[in-house]
Amino acid sequence: MILLIGDAQMQALAHVLRSLEGVARSYEVRHREAGDASIASDVERAAYVVEQSAARGRERRDRRGKTHVIVLPAVQFHLLWPLAAPNPFDRAGERPWCDTFVVAARRQNVAAGDVLAAYESTEWNASWPDLDAFFAATTTLLLGADAKADVKIGSFVLKHFRKRRLFWAPNAPSNLLLGELAFRVLHACFGREMPVTREELTQTVAALGARELMQSATLPIDPRVATHFGLEWYERYEGDPSRGEPAAFAQYVREMIDAAYETPR
Repeated sequence: MILLIGDAQMQALAHVLRSLEGVARSYEVRHREAGDASIASDVERAAYVVEQSAARGRERRDRRGKTHVIVLPAVQFHLLWPLAAPNPFDRAGERPWCDTFVVAARRQNVAAGDVLAAYESTEWNASWPDLDAFFAATTTLLLGADAKADVKIGSFVLKHFRKRRLFWAPNAPSNLLLGELAFRVLHACFGREMPVTREELTQTVAALGARELMQSATLPIDPRVATHFGLEWYERYEGDPSRGEPAAFAQYVREMIDAAYETPR
């Protein structure tokens, strides 16, 4: 068994691994949330344990005997959503993300129209994060996470995020990035004896279809951020929400502000 322990990222990664014929032929691929009561028994049966938490993984390494433990970081990339934050106004669990500027404005009784005007400006607001400094901090964070893990992915993200869409939201990797993670996890497990080639993995990820595994978590990207970082794949209007596609950024902002201001503090 190959056991993956972690959040929704790991669930999506498990789906990719199960889709690989060379893996599925020889191994059951199972996903468990951290803290699941059945983890202990699964660990005893697993040939490989792939775990998100570097601290927990290394603590368990000595207790798992012959089980091969692979540690990888939770892949987080806030760079394209520098204001994104958990939504304190969400009562129904329908809008998990909000925005630090909107949250602060709502709590300080700033008029909703003034908040909207700040977003409709063509200029990045001076009170918002310095994007270049944020890039430097993100680089440090990703490479630091790589240093503590067996699977390295931060440098790949930093090298390719401008040319390819790697995330739908700060914690929602695209199929492309999940495929790269799958390849690196398999290499960490099997070394040169990998059960699939990179070409086979690429073809399998492409065959998953147009619907991305984590696209439902999409957060639209501010066009000013896209311009600043020169995102080659970015489209200013990203889809038709009525068909379940990502909303345009302007529409997303209006809905976010409306939801925040309609909710009692």
